Amino acid sequence: MKLQVNKLGFSYEKTPILKNISFETNSGEITCLLGPNGTGKTTLLKCISRLITPSLGNVFVDGVLINKMKTKEISKLFSYVPQSTHSTFPISVIDIVLMGRVQSINFKVKEEDKQIVFNILEEMNLNNIAFKNINSLSGGERQRVFIAKAIAQQSPIILLDEPTSSLDMKNQLETLDIISSLAKEKNIMAIMSIHDLNIASMYADKIIMLKNCGVYASGNTEEVINEENIKQVYGVKAKVENRDEIRYTFLCKQ
Repeated sequence: MKLQVNKLGFSYEKTPILKNISFETNSGEITCLLGPNGTGKTTLLKCISRLITPSLGNVFVDGVLINKMKTKEISKLFSYVPQSTHSTFPISVIDIVLMGRVQSINFKVKEEDKQIVFNILEEMNLNNIAFKNINSLSGGERQRVFIAKAIAQQSPIILLDEPTSSLDMKNQLETLDIISSLAKEKNIMAIMSIHDLNIASMYADKIIMLKNCGVYASGNTEEVINEENIKQVYGVKAKVENRDEIRYTFLCKQ
């Protein structure tokens, strides 16, 4: 499966948020969106999944324009994990993850659906909180629950908005290991916004670096994450080194 973003733009009340965004990615790949706050990473994810409608440009999946698809088709194609997972409705963790199966269960839960959910809860180390109220959990725990829900949906494309923002270091690695395994073993396409350049270097097959509402650089880790790009996009000095096949970024004092 191939996803193509072609000259996509979005404006809010005549203020440009995205300008002329173009890139493509394939099943089995993880694409990371990098850039400072306010560069449109969240907006881009929402435009791709049609949660909002672009002002300009198009998104194609295997050559099919997604705005020609029915809402149900799009909901089966994409699963989306927002940056904010705050919830006020009292519902258990296991019921939230089971909601990811709505497209397939037709409001009748089958044994297969239960097994899928149980397996995901185990993989995500959520077994011990499976029957807890979502509102009783920490921000990091809630984040992992909603990632588990997206995985349960079994969509071919998963979009994640800063999935590690509320997680501690151990859970960051464990969660992204699961997403990476899904991409490689089950041929899932993952697109995620992220702030940590080192995490992006560890997991990304492709990187899109945004600046001033547009694509500043794109390509593999070595092509995009370098000292000059970091200086131009983030306005900071950094040292970039390759160690053990991983590209590490070290910030320097200004």
